[in-house]
Amino acid sequence: MTVLNAGQAIDQARRALARADLGRLDYVRAIQEAVRLGAPQQDIARALKITQSAISQA
Repeated sequence: MTVLNAGQAIDQARRALARADLGRLDYVRAIQEAVRLGAPQQDIARALKITQSAISQA
């Protein structure tokens, strides 16, 4: 990654932040879809190695 000036560095940071937000959105949507399709929250939590309450909050 070559940065020529501070403005470009800020722009790269902005794009990275947007990608992180999209990754989180994809994650939440996938969990919600698994629940909608009937997967028990406890099974989802176990597969993802997170708590069941994290699933219910997604």
